[in-house]
Amino acid sequence: MEFPRGTTLYEGGHALGYLRISPDANAVAFTEFFGLDGDGGKVVIVDSHGKELLRSKDLTSIEGLAWSPSGKEVWVAATRTAGWADAIFGFGLDGKERIVLRLPGMLRLHDIAPDGRILLSRENWRSEIQYRGAKDSQERNLSWLDYANLSDLSADGSLIAFDDWGEAAGLADLAYVRKADGSPATKLGQFSSPVLSPDGRFVLTNDASQVGAVTGFMLVPTGTGDIRKIGSGGPGSSATMGFLPDGKTIYFMNLDGRAWRISLQDVASGSPHFITPPISPTGGGHFEGHLVSPEGKWLFAHDLSGQGTLFPVSGGTPRAIPDCQADDIWIHWSADGKSGYVYHDEKISASVFRIDVATGKRDRVWTLTPGDPAGVTSIYRVRMSADGKSYAYSYVRELSDLFLVEGVQ
Repeated sequence: MEFPRGTTLYEGGHALGYLRISPDANAVAFTEFFGLDGDGGKVVIVDSHGKELLRSKDLTSIEGLAWSPSGKEVWVAATRTAGWADAIFGFGLDGKERIVLRLPGMLRLHDIAPDGRILLSRENWRSEIQYRGAKDSQERNLSWLDYANLSDLSADGSLIAFDDWGEAAGLADLAYVRKADGSPATKLGQFSSPVLSPDGRFVLTNDASQVGAVTGFMLVPTGTGDIRKIGSGGPGSSATMGFLPDGKTIYFMNLDGRAWRISLQDVASGSPHFITPPISPTGGGHFEGHLVSPEGKWLFAHDLSGQGTLFPVSGGTPRAIPDCQADDIWIHWSADGKSGYVYHDEKISASVFRIDVATGKRDRVWTLTPGDPAGVTSIYRVRMSADGKSYAYSYVRELSDLFLVEGVQ
């Protein structure tokens, strides 16, 4: 973070947001988020010399930040006890904390006028899951609770894995698997971003039992069996992860200090090592899946310029995929390993393409569109079966009521 431009006040390995300059221009307040996805984090205030004036305790949801008219407090829409921000907290430069305003439902703080009027919205957010099998004539809704985020689809298209971190889940993410026949979902526990093993007997997932903490990867059975911890995952681990085709090795994206890279880790030994140079992660919750080719030779990722690139799993020279750019979000390899499927998030729809990894030639195969487009802001985490005949995806629906609030002190 630079203020003014060219003067670095703060540097770290987390995503930053809601940067606001104090009324006297002598301090900057912002949110330091836990990860690339979600809205949990801490409120941080630094002065014009980079000295840290305040660092809040963990907040499970932060939706907006602004300075109070006096400049002595930072007001934040946040919560520590629910899934979404439900109150406005006041964090003082003297270290004191108070509840400024509490209202029913999810809140987002947009701004505060010099005379104290507050611009806020009451939000109604949902994330839903659409599915279409090889024999289905149309899509079916496989959502569960209020914020179901698809993570994976089994190779045969019969099982989905997802997590929920909305109001119903509360403070911790909850991971589930659900059969595509529409039978009730099975809760796996406090885990996030579950990815199915090649045989569908386990999911690779992040431990979500401690809010904001990176405590390691877990191997969780989808049926009976024991849960196993298989390593720490390293600092800044993201939801981009999966298995090599043999099911004995996992890959995941994490930070090497400052840059994102892909690591491999043997499930039995739990000893990770980087296999790519610094790469560029996709943004907006678009965690890519099934990155490794069917024979286990190549791994797809975007280089720092955004170019879609194949990196050798065993080491060697990477290969750029012609005309595969940052807006191409990877879904799955084709069964023969000669092509891959990518999609473009076009907000209320998503175009899916099959792209030849040698030539870059592409063909549109689907256009995904939820039946009701009202409030839809993103289509993400598109997944498909190994034969390309079944698919599933999540989409976000965000509806808001805007208010101008007076008389709050």
